[in-house]
Amino acid sequence: MEKPLPGIVFYRDSKEVSWVPIRIAEERQEDGENFEALIQRARQAFLRGDIKEAKKLFQEASLIDAEHPEVCHGFGAIALREGRYKDAIAFLRQAVEKNPNFPEAWNNLGFAYFKKGKYTDAQKAFERAVELDPEEREYQNNLRNLLSRNKPRSGGNSKKLSLSLCMIVRDEAENLKKYLSRF
Repeated sequence: MEKPLPGIVFYRDSKEVSWVPIRIAEERQEDGENFEALIQRARQAFLRGDIKEAKKLFQEASLIDAEHPEVCHGFGAIALREGRYKDAIAFLRQAVEKNPNFPEAWNNLGFAYFKKGKYTDAQKAFERAVELDPEEREYQNNLRNLLSRNKPRSGGNSKKLSLSLCMIVRDEAENLKKYLSRF
């Protein structure tokens, strides 16, 4: 049996054939930074428009838990922002598969489907986001705007469609803990 390298936590894969690294822990432990703090910092960087920093922080978080819905959602939101809609759909589908009660991910999945011209899938995703968080106006607006996209204005012109990508940070420290506890 191989001895793990210092600073890396290992687990055996399902066939117990090889050791696979899942976490580079030493540096993060020295800083006292945990997974939740990385996610919070990544979300804040995204909201500031610092996509490079957000990507770096989500990558660090992925070293702790690459399949966590927040990590998948983060990479999906970044892919959306960068116009990589196929990648965004893949990441966001993974996020909602891991946590079907993640309205923000459902909203962003709807946005990605819309950008790919998959309007039926977009509608279903937006409806699920609204169902999970009926108070969030962005989700309501996205669904309403999608449903009215072909309705003419009084002047006969089609409405300009406006949808919103969401990355929400509310009462950051307090709500992040509660939010992440759902996973």
